[in-house]
Amino acid sequence: MKYQAILKSRYKIILTYTSVIIFGVAILNLLPLIFLFFDTSDVQYVSSFIYSAIISFLVALFLLTIGDRSILKGDHHVNPLTQKEGGIIVLLVWIISTLLVSLPYLFWGKLNFTQSYFEGVSGLTTTGLSMVDVTQTPKIFLAWRSLTQFVGGAGFAVIMLSSIIGPGGLGLYYAEGRSEQILPNIVNSTKIIMFIYSFFITSGVIIYTLLGMPFFDAINHSIAALSTGGFSTQTNSIGEYNNFSIELFTILLMLIGTTNFAALYLLFKKKFREFFKISEIRFGILLILIFPLLMMTILLPVYSTMGNSMRISSFQTISAISTTGFSTVSFDKWSQSSVFIMIVLM
Repeated sequence: MKYQAILKSRYKIILTYTSVIIFGVAILNLLPLIFLFFDTSDVQYVSSFIYSAIISFLVALFLLTIGDRSILKGDHHVNPLTQKEGGIIVLLVWIISTLLVSLPYLFWGKLNFTQSYFEGVSGLTTTGLSMVDVTQTPKIFLAWRSLTQFVGGAGFAVIMLSSIIGPGGLGLYYAEGRSEQILPNIVNSTKIIMFIYSFFITSGVIIYTLLGMPFFDAINHSIAALSTGGFSTQTNSIGEYNNFSIELFTILLMLIGTTNFAALYLLFKKKFREFFKISEIRFGILLILIFPLLMMTILLPVYSTMGNSMRISSFQTISAISTTGFSTVSFDKWSQSSVFIMIVLM
């Protein structure tokens, strides 16, 4: 009986911490409304996000009700989460969150449930496959896609909860697949991760705008590049701009996005020697030295000049290696062997 009581109390803790993250999803559902301050043309879609936020709030409230609300007021260090418990929370959060972030698309009325769920999962997992036609999709939903990739790219739900419950969240942090405990204190580690992520996204927006990209596109592409999710606001992706400077900067953002936060922290601390000692970094450098040259040789007959071939092959191979999925050209003229190499790189 004592074991059952302990087990019951642990599951209540799991449900309580899960509810905290779902409350975060409810707030996330309201963030696209900020874009209405810049463009009121999508005001008719406000209800899609408000209804989604209300449902998310009710789900979170239900989980909190059947959980143990007292632990949110007490000392979280007394009963820290184990990695197994963290794993259960991660599983519950993924199942519930993917459904909740799909609701705005469903309330929009242009996508059925399966399509809406596909779009939501693609965003949170930063996969980047899409069911929407960007030329026909209101900007507020394009912004929502990018926000879901921001969340997925940062592991924001896990970071948020780890910050709230301090060292007790270490089991959850590792259960989500993260190993980059940058500092001994998990709270400081998660804060630094969010700082690094937000810093690069903000910098990306500013530089994209200076390079000539429209402000709304700059926000979306900066998030999509750094989350390595690849959602674009243009049918032809980055190729729409036909701007060499934008392509070079996008390559930089994709490389930053595919580098783990612990390595990026070393760069922030100007520990360049330690940075280049990381095997992941060395292997990545090897890939981006070899494959653009290989692809340039293969694609030379297609794009006629060495400069053009190198420009295209460099962008596409790094987009593949980073799993971002941005493109600057159509692949209909590519040989099967070159497409196969891209698949292997991804």
